[in-house]
Amino acid sequence: MLASAWVNLIQLAVMFAGFLLAVPVALHAIGGWSTLEPSLSATPGLGISGILSYVAILVPSFIVSPGLIQKLYGARDQRAVRAGVNWNAAGLLVFAFAPPILGLIAHSQYPDLANRELALPTLMTKLIPGWLGLLALAAVFSAEVSTCDAILFMLSSSLSIDLYKNFLRSTASERDVLFAGRFAAILGASFGVLLAVELPSIISALQIFYTLMAVALFAPMAVGLYWRKPAAGRAVVTIVTSVAATAVTHFLTGGAGLWILPPSLIGILAGFVIMITA
Repeated sequence: MLASAWVNLIQLAVMFAGFLLAVPVALHAIGGWSTLEPSLSATPGLGISGILSYVAILVPSFIVSPGLIQKLYGARDQRAVRAGVNWNAAGLLVFAFAPPILGLIAHSQYPDLANRELALPTLMTKLIPGWLGLLALAAVFSAEVSTCDAILFMLSSSLSIDLYKNFLRSTASERDVLFAGRFAAILGASFGVLLAVELPSIISALQIFYTLMAVALFAPMAVGLYWRKPAAGRAVVTIVTSVAATAVTHFLTGGAGLWILPPSLIGILAGFVIMITA
C-alpha cells in the first residue's frame, strides 16, 4: 500500500509538471485564449443529455473508486484521510482543466487530423519546445500508468480477498491469496491489452470502465456507508440489476437513453431504488 502511494505521488508530480508548463506555453504559441474562441464557437456542444452522461459516469466513479477507497482505509488516522481527500480533490480539479485545454488548442491548430488519438502527441511535438514536449508526453504516459496501476491494484485485491478468500475458499492461506492476487493482476492486464487492441479509441475504453464502475458500485457503496439496513445480498442484486438496466436501456435506445437521462444514470437510479426499497 505504501509503495503504491509513493508511486502515485511520483506520477502526480510528473503529470502536474508536464501539463501545468505545457498549457501556458501552448497558449502563448497560438496567440492567447482569444485565438481559441472561433474554434470553440464552431464546435457543436454535447447538449444536456451528453453532459449528464459524462457527469453520471465520472462523478460517481471518483467518489466510489475502489482504488481510492482502498488507500483511504490504509491511512494512518482520520486526519490523514481528510487531508488526503482534500488534496485529491484539488489535484483532480486542476487535472480536469489542463488536458482539455491542450485538446482545444490541438483542435484549433490541427482540425483535420486523421486520427484524433494523435491530437496531444501532435501538439507536443510540433507546437511547443522539444524538451517541454517530452515532459508533457511523460505526463500523458504517467497518467496512463497511474490508471493501470490503480486498476490492477483494485482487481488483484478485490478478486483475491473479496471474492476468492471470502466466498470461494475461506481456508486459503496467505500464500494462496497472494498467488490469486498475482493471477488476477496478470489476467486483468491481459484483458486490458485485448481491449486496447479491439476498441476504436481510448475514450471508448474509458467510457466502458467508468460506466461499469459507476453503475455497479455507486448505489451499493453510497447507501451501504450511510445506512446500516442493506445486506450484502441486496448489494449483489443491486449490482446485477443496475448493470442490466444500463445495458438494456443502451441497446433499446441506441445509447440515447430516455428523455434527457442517459443509460448510465438510469442504471444508477435503479440501483438506489433497489438498495433503499427492496
